[in-house]
Amino acid sequence: MIVLAHRGASGTAPENTMAAFRRAAELGADGLELDVQRSADGAVVVLHDADVRRTSDGTGPVASLSLPALRRLDFGGWFSPAFRGEPIPLLAEVADFVAARGLWLNIELKGDPDLDPALPGAVAAVVRGRLDPARTILSTFDAGAWDAVAAALPGYPRALLVERLDADAWRLLARRDASGAPFFRFAHPGHRAVTASSLARLRAAGLRVHPWTLDRPRPTARMLALGVDGIITGFPERVRGR
Repeated sequence: MIVLAHRGASGTAPENTMAAFRRAAELGADGLELDVQRSADGAVVVLHDADVRRTSDGTGPVASLSLPALRRLDFGGWFSPAFRGEPIPLLAEVADFVAARGLWLNIELKGDPDLDPALPGAVAAVVRGRLDPARTILSTFDAGAWDAVAAALPGYPRALLVERLDADAWRLLARRDASGAPFFRFAHPGHRAVTASSLARLRAAGLRVHPWTLDRPRPTARMLALGVDGIITGFPERVRGR
């Protein structure tokens, strides 16, 4: 079973920062989960929200801010004075960090509500030659963007990211690629959707299952008892017993 640190060790460090990613590695996480978007000048930056307001000392949509403008903002002080001055990371910086340590990286391509059509290609330009497909996962909530993601990075495995395992999710999970192989290799459902029966059905479809976001002990214990393939959590130390 692998432990993916949700936005890094976001329970104890500011989410989606190098501080959170370094801490996750120190706490025994097998890999990182993060979110990517493009800045106004096309840089692929690591940020969850469409606006920088919640996690920085600035305001405005990330898509309207250049990389130099983003780099001037503080993305750590909102969490704790100990992290004041933490900059927004580039995907390239995190990719180099995980590659050097042999960690997994789950890249969630963000859209609000729809994916930026230039984002898959921009992510591909960063990922190719940097990340091992055997330890890389691509995910997005935007079901309509999967063809573009697959075309940009055909050799990298995909995870269907959903909150619920409803009829639409099962239909997508049954999808095959042009060779007849399963389109998705992983399923990333909200943890409440994972039961013994749904897990068995996902496994029968040949999928590895990594539920999210497991930050509380009881849901985490339930997922571990069911025997899921991975845990996405902001507290990797709780799963690793540290």
